[in-house]
Amino acid sequence: MTFLFFLLAFGYLCLFFAWFVLVRKNKWLDVTNIPLIVLLGLVYDNLIIASGSIIGEGLFLKNLSIGRHWLHAFLTPTLILFAWGICFKTGFRWAQKTIWKVLAPLLTIGLILFELIFEVIKIKMEPRWENGLLTYENIAYTSSPFMVVVVTTVLLVVGFLLIRKFHFPWLFIGTFAMIIGGVVGIWIKNPLLMNVFELLFLISIFLTKLYQIRTE
Repeated sequence: MTFLFFLLAFGYLCLFFAWFVLVRKNKWLDVTNIPLIVLLGLVYDNLIIASGSIIGEGLFLKNLSIGRHWLHAFLTPTLILFAWGICFKTGFRWAQKTIWKVLAPLLTIGLILFELIFEVIKIKMEPRWENGLLTYENIAYTSSPFMVVVVTTVLLVVGFLLIRKFHFPWLFIGTFAMIIGGVVGIWIKNPLLMNVFELLFLISIFLTKLYQIRTE
């Protein structure tokens, strides 16, 4: 299992460099490049999960694991900005309006604050051994899916709009697969399963960025 999480981290790193090469001749200060930092966060996340049994129980691994939760709270909501940016770049007229230019960052900030206030600030970490993996999990976690539900809903809607206007299906397929993975994960308690679905989800986001560049 440890090897598989190292493999996932390598997969995210490859996707990061593929994105880096893709945009090296384009503008870097573009909200549609935000998934680059999300990818780095997922590289970190999977490396810490994979390395837990090697590092062993203790304050060092505990602090590294707390970083996983902070990154999740700060980075995942930024995919809202990516969703709006894709709509803006591909020519959806509603995305050009001021209200959406303001609403997208406000929603992003709101979701970050929600996750910090209700999940991260009251964090209480305890070690857990499962399937040969040692992780520190937040036992104070309320299992509130609100932030993730909002982000995936927005991306699913944007994916549907891309199908309707451009017949581009991959964002919708990737987001829908992510949702299915989350539902399946309720019954099948395997951390690897959800992380594989996350990788497929980020691949669909990469393909969406690739499509956006090619249509400009």
